[in-house]
Amino acid sequence: MRVIAADYSATAMRILAEFAREQNLPIWPVIADFDKFAFRENSLDAIVNVNFLDRALFPHFARALKTGGLLLAETFLIDQAEIGHPKNPDFLLKHHELRELMTGLELLRYREGLISHPDGSRAWRASAVGRRIN
Repeated sequence: MRVIAADYSATAMRILAEFAREQNLPIWPVIADFDKFAFRENSLDAIVNVNFLDRALFPHFARALKTGGLLLAETFLIDQAEIGHPKNPDFLLKHHELRELMTGLELLRYREGLISHPDGSRAWRASAVGRRIN
């Protein structure tokens, strides 16, 4: 599998590039400004979007996927503000909002609720997997 890893952080992409080289992994780090979504339509087999919420990106994600391509999205719910970070509602999903953001994709899996991590910490999360069908 070839992977394009995109992030705005040059430092993160440099660290990832070094790791990928050391491990001989087919990962191509790209410094990206997601205010200007640069991936072509029908060009990606999968997109993984975790802990980053820009609602305006979801239509771009759907168009960038090839037919049969998958979008996995997971981030924090609005309830998270009560127990930890983030607290800014701009970066927190309302209940069932992620389901709505997956419009245009076949929803394969969806969950939201309180999760517990092995270290005992907890977080309010929503996650979804959708497939482009056309």
